[in-house]
Amino acid sequence: MKKTILIVEDDDSIAEFLRQTLEREGFTVLHAPDGREAVRLFPGADAILLDQRLPRMSGLEVLREVRRTSQVPVLIVSVKGHESDKVAGLELGADDYITKPFSARELVARLRANLRKGEAAENRTRLGDVEIDWARADVFRSGMRIVLTSREFGLLQALHEARERVLAREWLLERIWGYDFEGDDRVVDTTIKRLRAKVGADLIETVRGLGYRLAR
Repeated sequence: MKKTILIVEDDDSIAEFLRQTLEREGFTVLHAPDGREAVRLFPGADAILLDQRLPRMSGLEVLREVRRTSQVPVLIVSVKGHESDKVAGLELGADDYITKPFSARELVARLRANLRKGEAAENRTRLGDVEIDWARADVFRSGMRIVLTSREFGLLQALHEARERVLAREWLLERIWGYDFEGDDRVVDTTIKRLRAKVGADLIETVRGLGYRLAR
């Protein structure tokens, strides 16, 4: 699927150069010539190229507004190259800072790198002091890697996918162990007990008579 990039730039010639460069690389492009238009358009973007000097709202004001609701990758593209300008942008949550003039190859390479980081972040979930990398099937607690069996990880994934819904023991048994499992359904309880010992007892709730769910 094509990624959509929002260019926030009031200089028409620079905006057109960026548009042509990104479209040649297979991106879909949106353009905002001022800060307020950027705030209106950013929810539809996968990444933002943001100038600092803008009419109606500064680039830093736009960045502050974006970070209130979104972690979309933001690359500041600016003629301002002073260390204090870069620090201000990065402290507000910018992912990268590119100083004009720049090469098209450098811009695209850094944009793709930040998009990859964003995709990796989407594959991770934090639940209290537990962090889960779903793509790698890795689980960390307080920064330390926890080794889960495939069925323990499957239970954790099923509970997470269900959000706050309660999952019955019978449903979990069929989902994780399979329809043809002939053992005792108490194997679910035993595995949940082991999982709690590894990720924290307060992470998984027992709903008496119904089943299990992740703690709210």
